[in-house]
Formats: sequence, C-alpha cells, structure tokens
Amino acid sequence: MKTVADTPISVESSPDGGTLYRFPTRPKGKFAGLFAVLFGAVFAGLFGFSAVSIVLNGIGSSNPTSWTGWLFPLLMLMFLSVFVLFGSASVLSGLTALFGRTSVRVTRDELIATDRVLILRYRRRQPLDPIRRFEVNVGTTSTNGGAKKPMENFAFLMAQTDAFAQAVAAKRKPKGGVRAVLQSVIAWGYPRDWLRPLADELAQHCNAESHRSLVIDDEGSAPVGVIETVGSDDPDADEAGRPYVPERPPNATADVTELHPGLSITLPARGIRRAGKGTLGFAFIWLSFTAIFTVSDGPLYSSNPGVWPALGITGLFAALWAVGLGVFISALNAGKRRGVIDVIGDTLLVTKQSLFKPTQFEWTADQLDDVRLGPTGTEINGKPINCLLVTPKDGSPVKLFAEREDNEIRWLAALLRRELALHQR
Repeated sequence: MKTVADTPISVESSPDGGTLYRFPTRPKGKFAGLFAVLFGAVFAGLFGFSAVSIVLNGIGSSNPTSWTGWLFPLLMLMFLSVFVLFGSASVLSGLTALFGRTSVRVTRDELIATDRVLILRYRRRQPLDPIRRFEVNVGTTSTNGGAKKPMENFAFLMAQTDAFAQAVAAKRKPKGGVRAVLQSVIAWGYPRDWLRPLADELAQHCNAESHRSLVIDDEGSAPVGVIETVGSDDPDADEAGRPYVPERPPNATADVTELHPGLSITLPARGIRRAGKGTLGFAFIWLSFTAIFTVSDGPLYSSNPGVWPALGITGLFAALWAVGLGVFISALNAGKRRGVIDVIGDTLLVTKQSLFKPTQFEWTADQLDDVRLGPTGTEINGKPINCLLVTPKDGSPVKLFAEREDNEIRWLAALLRRELALHQR
C-alpha cells in the first residue's frame, strides 16, 4: 500500500510534538488557475472601471443639497461593487491554484489545516475527538453535460464528524451550513493517490492512544476510518444487487401510473415561486433597481457627459434591462412548464410544455447510456441547478425539468433506469 513517504508531501515534526505535513503547489492547477485569474481580472476591471466613472462623474460632481444627486449614483456604486468582489474572488481562487500550498498539522488533540497563497493565510481547526472518518472525494467532470468522469488529479480530503456524515448521507445541509463544509476540508485540488495515504495516516493519529483515548462503548463507536467517493451520484443497485430506487420524496408532485408493461409519469406545473428557485425575486430586485436608475435625473444625465459616454450609459442600461427581463421570462417559463414521461416497453417518450410550443423526445433503451440527476451548468447563489439528464450513446445529452427539486428528479431517474433496465446494459 502506498504511504505518505511515497508522495511529494514532506513530513516534519512540529515544535509542539505533533506532525506537520507540507504539500507542494497543486500539480494540475496551472491552466484552471490562469484562466480564473484572467477571467476575474477582466470581470472586476470592467465593473471597477464603471464604478470609478460613477464616483468621478456622478458622486464627485453631485449637488449635496439634492438627495437625488448622490443617492442614485451611490446605489449604482454598491450594485457594481458586488460584481467587482466576484471578479476579485475569481482572481484569488486562480492564484490559489497557481501558487497556493497546503499544510496539515496534527497535535495531541487538534488537526490544523492551512492554505497559503502569497501573503494570505486561511486556517481551519478541528478537534480530533469528534472526527469519525476521513473522506477522499474525487471530483468529476463531464463534456457537454455527458456522463461524469472522475478527475484523479483533483480530489478533496475531508474530516467528518458523525453529524456531518449523517447529513451528507441524507443529502441535506449539515449544521453550520457552508462554514461547516469549509471547516471540514483538510486539503483540496491534489491527486487522489496523495490524499489517500495521508487520510490513512491521519486516521492512525486519531486512533493512537498518544493522541486521544478512544473507547468503544455500548453504542458501537468505532475507530476512525477512511472512505473514498467519486462525485455524488447515486448507486445503480442496492446492497442486494437490485435496481436502486429511493423512496418517493414527500414534496414530489409527479403522478406515476403503472402500465403493463411500462409506466406513465405526469409532471404538473410547479408555479413561478417554487419553480423559479429564487430567480423571480432576483428578477424583481434587478428590474426595480434598473427602473430607478433609468428614470432618475441624477448626475449621469444632468452632467451632459458627451456623445460617447452617453452611448456607453445607454448601452449599460439596455444590458441591465435585457438581463432582468430575460431572467423574469425564464422564471415564468419554468413555473408554467409541465410534462409527461412514458415508458412503453423499451421506449422512452418525453413531452414538455411551457410558454412556448411543446417539445417531444423519443429514445429506445438501446440508444441510451444513462438517465440520472445531472448539472445544467447554471448556479444560483452558489448552488448548482440540476435537471433530469438523459444521455444518449450518440448525440448530445438532453437536459429536462430543471425547475423540479433534486430529490424528486433523483427518484424519477431511478424509476426510469429500473424500468428501462439501463443498469443491465
């Protein structure tokens, strides 16, 4: 079995009697890091330039006796600052991939992970006692939404408590939310064959009497172990080898009718508020701010900036209106979308209807590679939006019913895989 000594990770004794593991830079992060830096720099630069122009041409020349003279430019400045921060975060993540180094220190009762990039430090501490297992999770990638493939050179090492592991198994947010997830990460972006030996050694540290007293009690507490996972896909079969189908989620609205042979699934419209997944509120906020900026008689118009600045301002407002209206129409379309999924023999028929003309798809089981919950490639507030991803053996994957909840899509996909016997093909 491979050990930490067989990897580029260096092992040292720390002054407090613990063990220090030092990682080199991430071996496969150069291209992604460079892209993130360039994208973030351009993104932050464009919106930053607009913000500076507002300060110089708007707030700087406003009439202090008129509240409209400074309020609207100030609101616009705050609005643009969000995009500047997003671009800056992209630059920072790119620099971390290019130059960042991770170190992990184990003391008698604590595990300390530190990420270093240039002069910045991000430290995460975890006491050893609550840790119940270490997970090595390999990232996945897909081309054009196709089947996911593991990225052996991009893995995460996480330390999980019992409560955290139970939340992950139940596919719900752990207590503490994003902060708890970040605190659990020991190292990220390194190859799997580096992190697995380290996970084994950290588990030995946790189980060693010199670091903590582990007692196997009547409730069955077990020594700290190590697991490996790839992405977050559901299994194709249960422990008995039967096609895996989770229980019907309590919030599912799909109506399933058993046919002989096959089944028919009717998907009613979910409504704009639920199907929009936050996009409707975002659209209203965006359009409200855009309307205020458009109708205001603030310094951006009253200062007579000239032809080219005026065209630039008009183009900016046109883009803002286009984005807001596009998001609103998308939310309305998602709220009105309904569909029917039929499995007749070995044929899968899908019909979806929304604001526009109905769309139909048809495949035989022999033409399909997979049907499961998959990413659309879109995120809202940092949360990825998933869909029913139908992957043919030939052609591009088809993304369906992204307006529905993940647990319902996961359940429907399992039903379809079982009915079409895809796990046997």
